[in-house]
Amino acid sequence: MFFHAKSILSQARNAATEIASLAGSKKSEISLGISENLETAVIPLLLRRLKIMLPDLLMTIDRDHPRSIADKIRSGTIDFGIGSHVSDPNDPDLLYETVFTEPYVLVSRPGHPLAKKKRVSLKDVGTYDWVISRSTEEMGHVRSPYFNYYFSRKGVKSPEVVVATNSFSVMRSCIVETDTIAILPKLFIADDLASGHLVGLGLKEIQLVVDLGFIFSRHREMSDVHIQVCEIIRSVLNECAIAN
Repeated sequence: MFFHAKSILSQARNAATEIASLAGSKKSEISLGISENLETAVIPLLLRRLKIMLPDLLMTIDRDHPRSIADKIRSGTIDFGIGSHVSDPNDPDLLYETVFTEPYVLVSRPGHPLAKKKRVSLKDVGTYDWVISRSTEEMGHVRSPYFNYYFSRKGVKSPEVVVATNSFSVMRSCIVETDTIAILPKLFIADDLASGHLVGLGLKEIQLVVDLGFIFSRHREMSDVHIQVCEIIRSVLNECAIAN
């Protein structure tokens, strides 16, 4: 009877160990916000790294505009974000960590009349229709006041804006099929520039760069898994910066 009871106790302990092991194998979950200009360059490389280093991680990725990402972090809807830094660096709720600075490029389709020129002037680009990022509080990219400033400071009339949108994909679609031009983040169009689907127009008068990196909540404590994921993302962003 003693040995039988001991055997039952041993089996119970083994079962408890297995249950604890199963409970411990539950997937860790992390929610990430990412801005559109980073998704094509970052997500494939990030997922390959996570598959190797954190195979049990379930990551929810929410693509959105930087301002909306910041709002979701404040509300706790997502854990943290990566994208353009568009809010006040002294924001009481958010903490920004810049990983690299991304240049924006004035581009057109390869068959555009300006694409044949080695150098273009503000007067040249002012004669063509433009597609720009929408000028609203939720956008942190090329705002209309800045857009107009480039021309007004040189005494050149601002060009016609035919499309204002909150989507870089829409901007790209416009310029690949028409003679409109636009300023787009270099990472977002890196493949297009490399393949010749888009060409950069040499315009020195318009220089735009945007800080990119992490957006964290100042009030949220990071778990070990969060810290691991951030280190992986940081390495991916650094690789993108070198390639850019």
